[in-house]
Amino acid sequence: MPRSEPLNSNAQRGFTLIESLTVIAILVIIGALAAPNLRTFVVRNKVSSMSNELTAALTQARALSVAKNSCVSLCVASASNSTTCADTSAIKDYQTNGWMLFQNPQCDATVTAAGTAPNRVLQQRTGESNGYSLKPTNAAWNIVMFDPRGYANLTAAGSFEIIPPGTLDTSYKRKVCLDAAGRPTVRSFSSTC
Repeated sequence: MPRSEPLNSNAQRGFTLIESLTVIAILVIIGALAAPNLRTFVVRNKVSSMSNELTAALTQARALSVAKNSCVSLCVASASNSTTCADTSAIKDYQTNGWMLFQNPQCDATVTAAGTAPNRVLQQRTGESNGYSLKPTNAAWNIVMFDPRGYANLTAAGSFEIIPPGTLDTSYKRKVCLDAAGRPTVRSFSSTC
């Protein structure tokens, strides 16, 4: 029988320091190239999410006003989790303060409190302080009321602007518009409503 030679017991397995450093350097370069794209993705995704959430709230307020045959108001809260609307003397931030939908059976556009009969809170969103801004272009839009036919009470044209933190170009920003019939649409920031 042929005799087999024993393996060299001094042979070492593994990676050398140079091989490990080379792999780490390549990973760092790939990460540096991917980081700006990841930030772009995160910012655009958040802006899209905010515009979709506001559009859904406006659509829900309109649908509820028709379904309940009663006025329904959407307003920016005076503070996070408050059942009182912010006044219309200055533009308020829907993102920071949060907003609420409430039944407004008197169809009084000046009503700014909910949670008590007959003004029942239907939905409430907590505010977030994350640097993003969601503000109407007109202070009258701090409170939007839909009548039983689904029409908004807005007398002045305007929109809601969604702006991410930092100095980013307008391609990152979005605008939510309401048409004459009260239907919300999301548009690019530079377009007109």
